[in-house]
Amino acid sequence: MAMGQSTPGRRGPKIGEETPGEDDSKRALPTIQAIMAGMLLAAGPVVSRRMLSVNSKALVYLTSQQFEDAAMTLQEANMGTVVRDFVPRRRSYVFIKKPPFEVANILDDLGLLVSHEKYETRYNLPVPPAISGNMLEKLQERGFVFLRSGKN
Repeated sequence: MAMGQSTPGRRGPKIGEETPGEDDSKRALPTIQAIMAGMLLAAGPVVSRRMLSVNSKALVYLTSQQFEDAAMTLQEANMGTVVRDFVPRRRSYVFIKKPPFEVANILDDLGLLVSHEKYETRYNLPVPPAISGNMLEKLQERGFVFLRSGKN
């Protein structure tokens, strides 16, 4: 498939393509490597698209498809788990990062310039408010437990 062609069922531009901005100039969309690095350096062990776009100027225009592509790539690299559709009547999609002690050797192989120390520091932060209480509750029902802003 040629660069710029979209695949059936995909919406929006592909990762790394350019899209017109508000001033009609070309603005490069984030690369999959930038998205994956953002996911690995996000606060806490659980990452959503909304969380990334709210907390990173570079990823403010991140699409759901770009997030899903990056999350699947990280899952294939054994960096964590993709969890889909865990909130009833709502399309939900998050990436659960593996604990730092499980990914020490994998980080170097990814080539994303994410140090183990930085990953561990960011992983151990509480889950930010962009991950709703309802989402956390549904994830806990599936066996995932996270710390939220000093609360359990």
